[in-house]
Amino acid sequence: DPKVALLKGVDPVQFCVFLFACVCHLMTGQRGSRQSVPPLWHTSGLPLPADGDYNVSMEMIYTDQSETGFLDQYLPLYEAIAEKTAATLALAEEYQLGVVAMTPDQIHLINRDYRNVDRPTDVISFALQDDPDGFRIPGEPVELGDIFINVEAVKNQARDYGHSEKREAGFLFCHGLLHLLGYDHMKPEDESVMFGLQKEILHGLADQ
Repeated sequence: DPKVALLKGVDPVQFCVFLFACVCHLMTGQRGSRQSVPPLWHTSGLPLPADGDYNVSMEMIYTDQSETGFLDQYLPLYEAIAEKTAATLALAEEYQLGVVAMTPDQIHLINRDYRNVDRPTDVISFALQDDPDGFRIPGEPVELGDIFINVEAVKNQARDYGHSEKREAGFLFCHGLLHLLGYDHMKPEDESVMFGLQKEILHGLADQ
């Protein structure tokens, strides 16, 4: 059966997360703007693309489940961060991701049901590209996954850390986006790379 063959080798948990992301997009998502980003050249060591061969975009599908107007306030910032991330990392494909604003109770359920952690958290990322061969359709944007942001954590952590809510909102989104792109902070050396990128990307956008 070709349908069975298609699913062979697919991790069941990853596939469930993929379906969950699709449902979020189809049922409640609003389509954000798609923007072309000319990559900045820095220290990545990747070959510089030929003129006119930049064609990089980050398309966001966004949902404000918190019903607080959070994304109306911060979507322009998130689009700017996505652009700068694509440029800083010299990304060479089109990408799509979901951004969901949630209350503490809503993100608590996601954390409990999908991560087995029975408490609210500030941000959760569900990456769909942990497997390099996973969920790619030729000619379509690469589906990175979804970022869930706790709107109350933005306020509380901004107060606790003594910086602006804009900075905290930007940090959480940037942190989640880098997770979707394969970065983590489990080891000290990985943390140094990821946090260095966060600082570079947020500089001039949301660094105070």
